Amino acid sequence: MSKYKCLIFDIDNTILNYDACAASSLKALLEKYDIQYTNEIENLFRDICYKLWKAFDLNMLNDESIRKNYHQLFDLYNYKRFEVFCEHMKYSSLNDTNPKILSDEYIDIFNTTRIYENCAVEILKKTSKTHILAAATNGLSDSQRKRIQPVEQYLSHLFISEEMNCVKPMKEFYDYMLHKMNLNNTDCLFIGDLYTTDIVGALNANMDACWYRANGRNSENWLEASTNYDENIPVIDSLDKILDYI
Repeated sequence: MSKYKCLIFDIDNTILNYDACAASSLKALLEKYDIQYTNEIENLFRDICYKLWKAFDLNMLNDESIRKNYHQLFDLYNYKRFEVFCEHMKYSSLNDTNPKILSDEYIDIFNTTRIYENCAVEILKKTSKTHILAAATNGLSDSQRKRIQPVEQYLSHLFISEEMNCVKPMKEFYDYMLHKMNLNNTDCLFIGDLYTTDIVGALNANMDACWYRANGRNSENWLEASTNYDENIPVIDSLDKILDYI
């Protein structure tokens, strides 16, 4: 008999490989403007995104003001990164293009670019036969709903912060999920890649958690990651290993 009734999965870099999707989307966008995609360009865009994420304090989810304005800041960040990107790119095909148009075009491509984490689809399919499955994400509703659509058939619930007016790791986010699913915290296991949002939030709600850390990825750098990790939290480097804990 399973220990849990419900498994709750984060989306970015847990179900979907965000980094690979972002790189593929940028490549497709640049090809539209006849610009050859290179590793240097990919690294430039990634560096811009990282610096602006920090500049907008989107990493500071312990700040009440940031939590309150998170989705407006996220939307502004989406545009601003292309404004900065165009300033660095010396291509005539981009010089006369409004960065907002580029941002919108990129997001349209990104929303339909789906590269999954290893074993993600297989695990969702397998565990959906034995558990209630939910996905939970900090993000914008339109984008996240489109991105998760191909595997939504395996999910009983989809929780998106913009629709909930709260963000992980707020306890309210987790309490909302439990209320909507009519479950207790002990019924659920949360699986996610970011310790300071996914794991800390689950712990604050007295919910069990499993930290997914794919080899070679430093997702936690996008947030102010704690150095005081709970050693009792299981860590997996492949989603199929979740079967050992449920």
